[in-house]
Amino acid sequence: MHDFLRIEKLEAEILKTITYLGRLDGLIRPLQDELMRHRAKLRNLIAAYKSHRTEAEIDDLIFAIIRDDALTIEDIQIVFDLNDVLFAQAIERMRERDRV
Repeated sequence: MHDFLRIEKLEAEILKTITYLGRLDGLIRPLQDELMRHRAKLRNLIAAYKSHRTEAEIDDLIFAIIRDDALTIEDIQIVFDLNDVLFAQAIERMRERDRV
């Protein structure tokens, strides 16, 4: 009997947690969608900016974002269309300029 009550309690806790996760997902999904829309908008704006600026000016914007901790590294790479190698090259240019 004791095991039966323990199993029922466990099942109730599982159902409660499933319900909670479902509710959280319903709250988070719209925020994730909004984040993706704004990330895409910023990527388009930066693409337009990049077509009219020099590499040094683009680097300046990247460096300002990094120094201000305004975006995650992942977001910087996404919106500036930088893979790991291109991002590392931008960081190296920043270090070179700081040394001069």
